[in-house]
Amino acid sequence: MEQQLEANTRAFLNNPAQTYLDGNTLYVSSIFKWFGEDFNNDPLRFVLTYAEGDFKQRLSANKDQIKVKYLDYDWSLNG
Repeated sequence: MEQQLEANTRAFLNNPAQTYLDGNTLYVSSIFKWFGEDFNNDPLRFVLTYAEGDFKQRLSANKDQIKVKYLDYDWSLNG
């Protein structure tokens, strides 16, 4: 089960429809704001843990300048 959770986390965070970098702004799910304590109030650090390839390189290279913005939550997913 732990492997499935990690695989799904990695897939979600590396899906540019869900998590993406635009310039020096990292866009993440509102869940990171609502449950900030679960992510040590540091979504960038959490995303960096699971980011891969070019996405990870861009995050790492600019991490001191990156600002985080939260995407609107898609409530239709619960339907």
